[in-house]
Amino acid sequence: MHSLIQTSESKYERQLPLPGIERRWFYKVAQYFEPDEHTRDIYPDKALLDALRAKRVDLFSFIERSFLNRSTHLELGFYGCTETIGLLRIQGFEAWLKSLPGRERTAIRKAERTLKTRLVNVDEEFIQSAFRIYNETPIRQCRRYIGFGMTLQDIRLKFSNLQTSKIIGTYLDNKLIGLMWVELGDQVAAMMSFISLISQRNKNPNNALIAGVVKLCSEKGYHYLTYGNMGYNPGLDFFKKNNGFRRVAVPRYFIPLTSKGQLAIKLKLCQSIERSFSPTLTRALVPFYNSVNRALPTSRGIPVDA
Repeated sequence: MHSLIQTSESKYERQLPLPGIERRWFYKVAQYFEPDEHTRDIYPDKALLDALRAKRVDLFSFIERSFLNRSTHLELGFYGCTETIGLLRIQGFEAWLKSLPGRERTAIRKAERTLKTRLVNVDEEFIQSAFRIYNETPIRQCRRYIGFGMTLQDIRLKFSNLQTSKIIGTYLDNKLIGLMWVELGDQVAAMMSFISLISQRNKNPNNALIAGVVKLCSEKGYHYLTYGNMGYNPGLDFFKKNNGFRRVAVPRYFIPLTSKGQLAIKLKLCQSIERSFSPTLTRALVPFYNSVNRALPTSRGIPVDA
């Protein structure tokens, strides 16, 4: 398999598999997961595009990290649009802490008095604790949680190859109650697999984990931290904003690989379904989507990228 990651510093280079493939509308699109898109520059090369064509993929999509003043790909003739990501500019831990609303600072200080947050070793004790956290409840953020139902083997596989990633855990009386997977890339770190026990939320484990990753980034000299997309989930967006993340627009490009891909672009159906609508309409539909989502049967045996 071929990588299309090009970075300016070799220590961040790693061989990536082919991007994930998803079916949308009437076509198939290939796209890397957010942490890879956010933490590394992605450029299409012929070998990778040929490999995707061989898998009958119709469209390849990738973002450009324009917040790093990267040059635009528009002159290459790619179709482009914009999407918004959650971005935190880090200028030191104390500066970040002072920038937060008073309520968030209080929650972090409270968490510091009762919780211990540190990098973890992925051993069997961690696997057992992570299994307990992922399977606490089938509902999170008012919708079905796709990680519910993961087996111990799923957890082992999920955390089997960290490469350029770190796992931060927060502990209450030496028991893991929350964890965060952080991908460390070229100038940018990305948050992923951010989860904690709902039964312990009064201890503010999520605030402790956010503080932990900001400290890690500050110590390692990272000035940017991303947290998925913003503008599509009001409740989660509120949490991100209160912790210093801001909506930043980045270009997303689409490369047609087949006639179906060309048609998707022509009909402007190349974005994911939830982003095909305006942010205002999407936010208005969130309560309806959540209610329908909760009514669906809960899956078991979740893939390891949950």
